[in-house]
Amino acid sequence: MGSKGRHIPSLLRYGALPLGVVLLVLLLRAFLLVPLTLQTSALAPSYPRGAWVLVLKSFEPERSDCVLIDLGRLGLAKPSEPSLVAGRVVALPGDSLELRQGLLYVNGRRTLDHRRALSAGESYALRLPRAQGVYPLSPVSLVAYRQALIQEQRAEERLHPGRGQLGLDSARWMARLSERALYTFAQDYYWVLADDTASGPDSRHLGIIPREAIVGRLLFGLGTRSPFVYP
Repeated sequence: MGSKGRHIPSLLRYGALPLGVVLLVLLLRAFLLVPLTLQTSALAPSYPRGAWVLVLKSFEPERSDCVLIDLGRLGLAKPSEPSLVAGRVVALPGDSLELRQGLLYVNGRRTLDHRRALSAGESYALRLPRAQGVYPLSPVSLVAYRQALIQEQRAEERLHPGRGQLGLDSARWMARLSERALYTFAQDYYWVLADDTASGPDSRHLGIIPREAIVGRLLFGLGTRSPFVYP
């Protein structure tokens, strides 16, 4: 009886350790860190296709962060294609962004540019909206804002049917903008570009990216240009 009693604490002690490790891994995976294999070359050569990467789920995006975007949260996911795409944060909410003769400027200053195969003929300028910020809309800005506006109007329609700022019919937006060319955005938005400009999609195709669609930051990778990469 005494011998059996002594074995019980030992079993509890040695059984609790692996159980605790398993629980810790599950908690980290659920809330903090996720390992995955990149299925895109958007961040090559720093993170080539097939690289094993560790992704931080809880973070606030900063310029130059390498991030993952969930196309499902943009309403753009397709069943036959991966729902996660990768890119690098170029501009933050409230920033003024300009691409002039292929060169990037943020808030009027030339910014660090990781892109390859630049095109001198590519030019655009826009402001990245902040949550609850009021911004002018124009035919030019609608190109970058369109998908974000569609998502916001759908959400607004669910909460307040028939009372959206623009309505669900995007074909009628220009008529409404002729009356009031201002819009109050509900979310923070970012501009995210691929390092490999031949890859994608990125903000050139998706437009401004809401915070809720940026689901992870790449911490480091194996099988990359160097054993550990901290962007």
